[in-house]
Amino acid sequence: MGRQIPRPQSERIPRSLNIVHYQPSQPTPPHLALISPRRKLLYLLDGSYLEDDKSSGHADHPHDMETDPVGPNFTTINLALLFFGVALAMFLSFLDTTIVSTALPAIGAHFHAVGQISWVATAYLLTSTVFQPVLGRCADIFGRKPVILTCITVFLVGCGLCGIAHSMVQLVIFRGMAGMGAAGLMILPGIIVADIIPLHRRAIFLSAQGVIFAFSSVLGPLLGGVFTDHASWRWVFFINLPVGGIATLCLVFFLRIPAPTGNFRTKLGRLDGWGILTLTAASTGFLLPVMWGGNQFAWDSAAIVGPLVGGLLCLVVFVMVETFVAPEPLIPMHLFAQRNVALGLAAILLLGMVLLGHLYYMPIYFTVVRGESATTAGTKLLPFLLGLVVSSLLSGAFINKTGRYIPPIWLGSALATLGLGLTSLLDRHSGVGQQVGYLIVFGLGAGLCIQPLLLVVQSAVTDADVAVASACYGFAQNIGSTLGLAIMSSVLNNVRDHALRLASHTYHVTLTADATNLTHLSHEATNAYRDAYVQGLRMMYLVAMPLMVLCFLTSLALCHIPLRTTMGGVAPTHSF
Repeated sequence: MGRQIPRPQSERIPRSLNIVHYQPSQPTPPHLALISPRRKLLYLLDGSYLEDDKSSGHADHPHDMETDPVGPNFTTINLALLFFGVALAMFLSFLDTTIVSTALPAIGAHFHAVGQISWVATAYLLTSTVFQPVLGRCADIFGRKPVILTCITVFLVGCGLCGIAHSMVQLVIFRGMAGMGAAGLMILPGIIVADIIPLHRRAIFLSAQGVIFAFSSVLGPLLGGVFTDHASWRWVFFINLPVGGIATLCLVFFLRIPAPTGNFRTKLGRLDGWGILTLTAASTGFLLPVMWGGNQFAWDSAAIVGPLVGGLLCLVVFVMVETFVAPEPLIPMHLFAQRNVALGLAAILLLGMVLLGHLYYMPIYFTVVRGESATTAGTKLLPFLLGLVVSSLLSGAFINKTGRYIPPIWLGSALATLGLGLTSLLDRHSGVGQQVGYLIVFGLGAGLCIQPLLLVVQSAVTDADVAVASACYGFAQNIGSTLGLAIMSSVLNNVRDHALRLASHTYHVTLTADATNLTHLSHEATNAYRDAYVQGLRMMYLVAMPLMVLCFLTSLALCHIPLRTTMGGVAPTHSF
């Protein structure tokens, strides 16, 4: 299990805090009206509140309760509106990841640049991934509020410019700009929640974020299809503006976390410039070849091998800079000496490889193999949404009640593996019950893993490192998603193309046939074309199964670290 690292004496809290549960038959806690609004909210959520140890002699004094890090200006309505604004910001960042997918064909046709449409997705994914660690450190140096407001402004300006773009080049540049802002919106909500909510009460709020991720992932393609079919593809970007405006107002008026002291120039000087430069180069050198390989360039071409080698060299330089040069590292290397941090990041990377690929390619099963419309295919993903929402909320309630956050990961990774295996059995003749049931199983598994893994990482670090650790979590998930899409796409394309080549000798099926419009083919040729996709999808899910098995095995090596009941300090952790 490794050695335990004791909590530094300076970080120990002199008074313990106990959880007191009240049954409905019990009277209202006598001093509930005196405790902080944040504690009232926690009491209303789960029927519990924190009370000082009676032996301390301070239980009757609200100011002696657990220190409220955000000050006395929070009210219950203030907290509710703050969480609403934070949730909207996160919703927009995840929604914008998927909403564009169904609009890409229309965008390519509008600009007469079908061959360049992949750059619309690439620019957003690249910048939203690369800037996450940078913005995590910026949140520590400049403060949460200035950084998240800057991010949402950059995101909204980028989206607005995308909506009025006059060329594909402009659109790609503006998508990259929107991705820079989205990077902060993906990670800062979790950091803000960590600032406000004690670790042992954080699970229910993080589960709500898992629900937001699920809704945005499923609603994105649906809304994109509706706007493209019934309005204009430009509304895919414009829709973010009014929603983002509401989120901005909530953050401006209700986010009251004090910013660190110091002038702007001093804070700017604290940024790890060499770390930012080398990590950006390393990430770009890895992500671009992964997104290009097998699509725009052959895997063994210089356009792929060159950036990969350059990215690897930059990664080595980055580690050396962070270890020996940077006085305030962008990503402190000591974090990875903690077992739960390293294993938690590895697990979310593996889950990310599987999750986004599943969401991305399941609509292909419905549109190509089943012959459904794009809108119908989006609605067919609702069982996955149901499973993920239910399991996210259940895992949050379980952790909130027991303080144990590793068992949901064990169960979730096992269920997700089972769901992938069942999904690989789908074919042209699979019934609705099979489609719904298999998606629910996978959704249940994914929902049990996503937010508990974030708790694994956050519980293993000091509060001073929560922002950086949370940024690394989002960074690892995005890297995994990109790598997983590349692997799944390569497997699907290779197996499908091989099957189509064999079928072409009998049914005259061509590799260039439009997968969504097979009316020009004979009945036998259509079935052969769809069967080729079935074979590709089946092999893709079978390849994904070992990744989830590895995620499960990784979770078995996690060690339980008690969730802190106080704000500040760090619980005992385990190193390798």
